Amino acid sequence: MPVETKDVPGAWHFFEAYAPHTEVARRTTVHWLAALRAALTSGGIGQAEMGMWS
Repeated sequence: MPVETKDVPGAWHFFEAYAPHTEVARRTTVHWLAALRAALTSGGIGQAEMGMWS
């Protein structure tokens, strides 16, 4: 199974649930939803980058 990881400096596991209003949580949520969408619709991960850290 292909796996993609994303390191978010200073963040802990599941941080986006504790502080969903923060910018980093919003960007992270957008990223993982896009990765899930890409995996389910195109059969691959890695096409969901969407400039998260740009």
